[in-house]
Amino acid sequence: MRFALTITKLLLIYVLTYFFPGEATADPFSVSFSEKPEHAVLWGAGIKKGMVIPYAELIDVVPTVCELMEVEYPKTCRGRTIVEALSGYGGDIPPRNMFIKEMLDQFVSYRKKMAEARYVVEKITSGKQGFLFTQLNRQISRNFYDINRFTEWPRFNSIEELLENNRETMKKLETLLLEIKNTN
Repeated sequence: MRFALTITKLLLIYVLTYFFPGEATADPFSVSFSEKPEHAVLWGAGIKKGMVIPYAELIDVVPTVCELMEVEYPKTCRGRTIVEALSGYGGDIPPRNMFIKEMLDQFVSYRKKMAEARYVVEKITSGKQGFLFTQLNRQISRNFYDINRFTEWPRFNSIEELLENNRETMKKLETLLLEIKNTN
């Protein structure tokens, strides 16, 4: 029976986290999906009632469910147990990686900077315009992995490696953007 209840919790957590990623809450009746459509609801035995966790990611589901089932989670898990929601947990809250938040911030920043760079390049009247467009496409667009290149993400060994690649590409974009602005 305990196994069936745990599997039911797993399915509830997974479905709600998949469709409503982001903030997690331990009280399914306090969630207002119209206010913020990014929720995971944790409910049942072993979960604190009324606890709201400001940030959690889908990769935190497996370690959390494994903790509730009292089994060791796989070594390949990248997330951490959402200990803030567990009623039996009394230790320190471990630090949290915010991979998805950083990735989404990178995507937004990339789109804004690329739009600005293309706009400024279009205003250039010298012969350097074509060279700068080529730089944008060869050095930047080919090396930044956004959601449109999702199928290519597996070429990286980890999410950290993907994020680092995008950080380096953003630095190149910022340098090129300064060069473009100085060309005018």
